[in-house]
Amino acid sequence: MVVDNRSSAFGQGWWLEGFERLQSVSSTKMLWIGGDGSSRVYERQSDTVWTVQAQVTRPDTLRKSSGQWFRRLRNGGAVRFDASLRHVATKNRQGDSTTFYYNATVTTQLDSITLPVPSGS
Repeated sequence: MVVDNRSSAFGQGWWLEGFERLQSVSSTKMLWIGGDGSSRVYERQSDTVWTVQAQVTRPDTLRKSSGQWFRRLRNGGAVRFDASLRHVATKNRQGDSTTFYYNATVTTQLDSITLPVPSGS
């Protein structure tokens, strides 16, 4: 699979590290593209569970709950996508979240990012 970022919103050939994409390919397949350009195809197992069949390094699952999608990270964190398949937050194993906000007019355009701030800083 080739990830083509020639028409990226961040400039030709650029992407934001850690900012993930989720795209519906068909009624039984979902494409995930990582911020580093890696990709995986998830296949539907049930209404709420989608898995990667060709496990490269570890089991990988997308779970749907209350209209949102969740991808567990191997370190105990999780990535959350909204009902429109937009990456809205990444939570690390300590519970700190990076949150992504989208433009109200152009809903596919990233507007801002809120990073976790250590207490006392």
